[in-house]
Amino acid sequence: MGHTAYKCHALHKTQPPGYSFSTNAYEQFQLICVLAGVLKFENGLVRKDLRPGDLVVLRQGGQFRLSCGQVGYEGVGFVAAGELPPQWLGSAEALRCNEELRVLASLIERHIRAPMPESAENLQGLGRAMAWEASRLLDELHASAPSPEHWAAAARTSLLAELHSSLPTRKALEFLPMSYRQACRLFRRHFGLSPKEFQMQARIDHAKHLLTQTAMSVTDVSLELGFSSSQHFATSFRSATGCSPLEWRAAGRSVIT
Repeated sequence: MGHTAYKCHALHKTQPPGYSFSTNAYEQFQLICVLAGVLKFENGLVRKDLRPGDLVVLRQGGQFRLSCGQVGYEGVGFVAAGELPPQWLGSAEALRCNEELRVLASLIERHIRAPMPESAENLQGLGRAMAWEASRLLDELHASAPSPEHWAAAARTSLLAELHSSLPTRKALEFLPMSYRQACRLFRRHFGLSPKEFQMQARIDHAKHLLTQTAMSVTDVSLELGFSSSQHFATSFRSATGCSPLEWRAAGRSVIT
């Protein structure tokens, strides 16, 4: 598709503290490279504070929210509208600039701050180059990104690692590159349980072992497994097994069911 199929221009971008913009179907294509301050970005899956050197790709038709907290932001951008290439349609994404994108952003900023007669044409070319480099980099990142199976297994490992703590599952899964709701859907799809259900089941299974294979008191078992109190542990244990921890121990049930 030739460049004359759409209108485009590069520009200076700035917004004050408290700025907010959201859309369910963006009507154009835009890049924003943050050079100073902080721009907050959300797309329904991830939330990210964009700082100097970060870039957001706002494709036509995308759903996202941009905002500023107590500080605004400043940067450079590229806007295109009309008959756009298919690579410029779809979801909104954020990424860290590579060296090529940083150089292009610097050149755009230079032409904006110290314009010359040929700057308007140069800015169009630099903006298009920036858009295509961002698209290429995102394709490369997507191709090398871990699979959903990878993230599901990593979530399971994190939950098991926190089996003996009271850390909420939301906190245990914060490392995932997705929202907590998205993480729960992914986890249930792979393991048939929510993260909370999985972790509770794992705690109860381990409690069965401790009750039958050690002399630990019920209180010590509850503390060992991160329950807020022995009463909470006893209630959860009865709900899962149909009997109290002491009844389980007295029956000598050493086989985990």
